[in-house]
Amino acid sequence: MSEARCIAVVLVMAASCFFGVAAAGDDATRWSCDVFVGGQDGYHTYRIPVMAVTKAGTLLAFCEGRKTSASDRGDIDLLLNRSQDGGRNWSPSALVHEEGGEAEITIGNPCPVVDQRDGSVWLAFTRNNERAFVMRSADDGVSWSAPAEITEALKQFAFQWTRVGTGPVNGIQMQSGRLVLPVWLNDKIGATYRSACVVSDDHGATWRAGGLVPDSVPNCNECTVAETEPGVLCMNLRSKNEAKRRAVAWSRDGGMTWTDPVYDHALIDPVCQGSMLQVTYEGKPCLLFANASSTKRERLTVRASIDGGKTWTEGVVLRAGPSGYSCLADLSEGGVACLYEAGEETYREKIVFETLAMREVVEGDGPAALVEPGVALTFDDTHVAEWVAAIPLFEQYGAHATFFVSNFDKLTEEQIAGLHRLKDAEHAIGCHGLRHRKAAEYARESSAEQYVADEVTPAVNLMVNAGLRPTAFAYPSSNNDAATDQALLRVFRHLRSGASLAEGQRLADCDALFTPVAAVSGRGCLNGRSIDSAGESGAGDKLVQIREAFARAKERGEAVVLYAHKIGTEPGHHITLQGLEQVLKDARELGLKFYTFDELP
Repeated sequence: MSEARCIAVVLVMAASCFFGVAAAGDDATRWSCDVFVGGQDGYHTYRIPVMAVTKAGTLLAFCEGRKTSASDRGDIDLLLNRSQDGGRNWSPSALVHEEGGEAEITIGNPCPVVDQRDGSVWLAFTRNNERAFVMRSADDGVSWSAPAEITEALKQFAFQWTRVGTGPVNGIQMQSGRLVLPVWLNDKIGATYRSACVVSDDHGATWRAGGLVPDSVPNCNECTVAETEPGVLCMNLRSKNEAKRRAVAWSRDGGMTWTDPVYDHALIDPVCQGSMLQVTYEGKPCLLFANASSTKRERLTVRASIDGGKTWTEGVVLRAGPSGYSCLADLSEGGVACLYEAGEETYREKIVFETLAMREVVEGDGPAALVEPGVALTFDDTHVAEWVAAIPLFEQYGAHATFFVSNFDKLTEEQIAGLHRLKDAEHAIGCHGLRHRKAAEYARESSAEQYVADEVTPAVNLMVNAGLRPTAFAYPSSNNDAATDQALLRVFRHLRSGASLAEGQRLADCDALFTPVAAVSGRGCLNGRSIDSAGESGAGDKLVQIREAFARAKERGEAVVLYAHKIGTEPGHHITLQGLEQVLKDARELGLKFYTFDELP
């Protein structure tokens, strides 16, 4: 090994902090600090942020300092900033480890874990992604021991690797005292990847291979782990696959074996690192997850799960623009922190520290509870030109609607531009599936999860790529059941299905179509009724029935959902402009509020 420098060398760097105002009931004021800024203090780029909180409460912010470029390979050092006041102020940067002076030796993939027994901080890292080491600090990161190599432990896996990475994220200590470090393995760049962990049962004195995650979801690499209940580990994995979703595996023996990983279709991901953290919220276990929640590295989001990762809140978007790797830390007293990559043009410009209240993450950035009775008008399929042509009519009555789109990959550039025009006019764009497949029928032949994988995930990815992130899904042909509802409500805030009328039953008498406004947030799937052909000869008194339904909703404080397809007079499912105008006029005259599905909590 080349001569290594392990002494903390002070660099000149100041963290600029931006303080926000706490909302009523917040446990902590929210603030943001630029901890590492590219181009400063002799480093071209700072990347791979990782954070740990010591037993004494000191925050340790690690990163890779890349001397000459943003490349993953080159002259790269391991750096550390420390904060002893919860992130408000940071020490100058310290050089934790480097080798070879200006030689192109890559010291990276930081992965710290704190031993709560004696407060020791163990820091794992790699050299040129070929060898792995650990260092120990007994004084909250002020000084570090010489590196001890643990490469042999990694060779115990039943996988022939040539490249390895530790983390890059924090490790954990289980309630049993076991230290667990997530790692990834690779036979060569661009080829097969695997996720795994290494463990220590003697407080870091020795390390051995834990379990290798099966490859049922191929090419998973950078991973993050949490103990969701005593002895039970959840591993959340970056997946280098077209699905653009995180994968999840479980262990019930302390990380020595893992279940086959499966996609978590609620967690969209651009093939990027993420961070998971188990905390306590209001006396109960709560799992947090942070990642760039998009199909590209942007929209850094922190979510919460109060059911062990089965479902996730919408969470809080910390950075809507370019953002990448991240790491979470528990600040206690109701606060959580995230250290993440961000920038204006690219996600590699700086590393930001930001705090927020746990309450924000659990409650999420979703819309406020409804207080006024209203109507949610919706339109289905791909009739974009006709929908856009109706924008002036909607504006005339102060109305907004939701347009559920299918076959997104077959839309023209003009149609996609039209959807953006609708969105700019404050309408919502929802998902109607990739191929308009009937959900319950498809699920009976395979599974509800397979329906999500084949029909929903590809459609959502296309929409997100186009800048149209859907929060709601309309079932094609209103074909759903309890299993599809459960699977899709992990992905969407609300679903829309349909309700049938009994013979002779009037619209206002169909209770399945109405939801008390205070109960909308608790009803994931809302039923609608078609208003196609309203006002035309042969449609009977449909317009009269719609007005009666509006009157009921107003009187009882309810929300009612209606749907149509094309707006015009051409053959097929449609409502004429005249019929639509009467619907809008009646809703406004009766004092109903127009809701889009994006506005439903």
